[in-house]
Amino acid sequence: IVSRNIIYNSLRNSDETETLGAGAISVSLSPHVIVENNIIDVSYIYGIVSDYSFGSCFVDNTISNTRKSAMYFINMNDVAVRGNVFRKMTAVAIKGYFESTSLPYIQEQMVSDRYKNIETGNNFVISGNKFYTDSDVLFFTGNRENIFKKYPGNLIKNNIFEKNTIIGSNKKPEELVFFRNAVSGSNKIKNNTVLK
Repeated sequence: IVSRNIIYNSLRNSDETETLGAGAISVSLSPHVIVENNIIDVSYIYGIVSDYSFGSCFVDNTISNTRKSAMYFINMNDVAVRGNVFRKMTAVAIKGYFESTSLPYIQEQMVSDRYKNIETGNNFVISGNKFYTDSDVLFFTGNRENIFKKYPGNLIKNNIFEKNTIIGSNKKPEELVFFRNAVSGSNKIKNNTVLK
């Protein structure tokens, strides 16, 4: 559990060569982690970074003034992102990049066999968050099959973006939320509110 921290001015001296996640809060290879009720103000890279932390929850955090995304998820499934407040991000508020864990470089990192040889970028529920931005709020991408490298690809699916409030945009939620390299029709954007 990562809870009730107040973090200001993180990663100020970063040269962006970190081998760990470049977030004010970073969790890696940590299934079922709970990151809740934290305040992050001014990160020179990301607010929260999480990779391979399957089944985790990111709840009631306030993140503002990030040079990149407020949250960045890498190669995870079954994640809840609820009740967070996002302000003043230079990049998309929530970013995700997802590959199959069958890739050799990922296999080398995995301690448990439980998460080997699976697709990622599935079953995220992003709900009840507030986004103060006029830019894109979510960009998740999987990747395509590569027969030359014998890579099966990783199409993301079954993600839900619902009951969120976007403040300061003139666009519809469907124009601010993107799922790329995804199973057609499997990701849902519904019941969100935009306030100008």
